[in-house]
Amino acid sequence: MNMIIRKAHEKDSLKATKLIWTAIENCANAFAGSNDSRIIEQKLNELFEVPYNRMSYEICTIAEEDNEVIGAMITYPGQEKEELDKKIIDRLIIENPKGSSGYDEFVKPILEAREAFDDEYYIDSLAVDENYRGQKIGTKLIAHAETLAKKKGFDKVSILAEEYNTKACALYRRLGFEDDCILVVSGHSYNHLVKKI
Repeated sequence: MNMIIRKAHEKDSLKATKLIWTAIENCANAFAGSNDSRIIEQKLNELFEVPYNRMSYEICTIAEEDNEVIGAMITYPGQEKEELDKKIIDRLIIENPKGSSGYDEFVKPILEAREAFDDEYYIDSLAVDENYRGQKIGTKLIAHAETLAKKKGFDKVSILAEEYNTKACALYRRLGFEDDCILVVSGHSYNHLVKKI
């Protein structure tokens, strides 16, 4: 396997956003402000290509093999979540003003979500192409996140996994993550796991 891990570029948007969508699942609807899969895909691609937002190529790491994107991971300091969400929320509020059903469905979940804490480096989303799973690509991406965290002066990284996703939880625990608390995001309960580095 001739895999490289690199910083994402705008041109990675089509494949990277498809992978990220598999990781964030229903949260993609909120970011896109829609339940229509075509609109979600279009909006995620647009957000990926825009600097400094929670879906941007600027905070995305790519796993690549033979010039093909096979994994994607979005990471950032927990204290930056609110600022990274600002562009997304501003656009959503224009399309879904306060008092509308769209505001309750799409804007409020982002405003109310608590996914990471200020003193940790957060692995927001991590996904590997299904054809390449079982080859430790996710493990290598997490190791890369730990390197990024250290460079930014953090001594711990965090990640969320849905409570029912026992496979993901087991992998993270095997990699040294420990259960910290349960966080509710968009009506779903997640294990908040933390690793000291």
